[in-house]
Amino acid sequence: MPPKTPAKNPVLPIAIPLALGFWSAVLVTIFNISSSLLMIPSWFVNPITPWRGIEAYASTFHFFQIASMLPGFLVVLPFLPMMAAIHYSSPSERKIFSMLGIAFAGISVTMLGFQYYSQFTVVQYNLTSGEQQALGLFVLGNPHSFFWPLEALGYGFMGLSTLFAGFVFSGGVLERWIRGLFVANGVLGIAGILAYPLEVTTVAVLSGLALWTLVFPASTILLAINFRRMMK
Repeated sequence: MPPKTPAKNPVLPIAIPLALGFWSAVLVTIFNISSSLLMIPSWFVNPITPWRGIEAYASTFHFFQIASMLPGFLVVLPFLPMMAAIHYSSPSERKIFSMLGIAFAGISVTMLGFQYYSQFTVVQYNLTSGEQQALGLFVLGNPHSFFWPLEALGYGFMGLSTLFAGFVFSGGVLERWIRGLFVANGVLGIAGILAYPLEVTTVAVLSGLALWTLVFPASTILLAINFRRMMK
């Protein structure tokens, strides 16, 4: 009688993406909170003053002004794997929503990755070396530079990503909270896209940013807990 073939472990295929989703959500949360913690004091140490040209901006520039962009860049790296894990673990009838989430996540990661990497490399190098020609169109301090529409679109697409992915979650209380926070993050992202061309006041923008710094990490914390429960 031939020996029996050992049964395959049915948990292994789903265990890997669930673990990826858990750790990605943890990293997104850690880097996002770190970025927010660095961002808030920078407003007081190096506040954004009215734009007076690139020479005046460069004369008072300090790396602390853009320090929050380093963990901001690190946020986008695990964000796409996190969305991929949501897609892999979602019910088949809802995968259309998670696929749209991945599509918008890819756009967001590309835009924000380029945005932050160029800020603490190209822009910083030229500001500190005195080579400032044409940098006024790319720096944070200029309210009409390319920095702001890239920022608005990058986080806007991130919001659309979570907005669609939110419809994947329809189970118990935890999943309903994730869905609500993901949808809220999407609304904030869309509002950011609309705010820049409408020249919404700085107070309104900062209020939306303050709300986002609570909503987004709360959603990823709950998502990590949900992945952990699914792993068990």
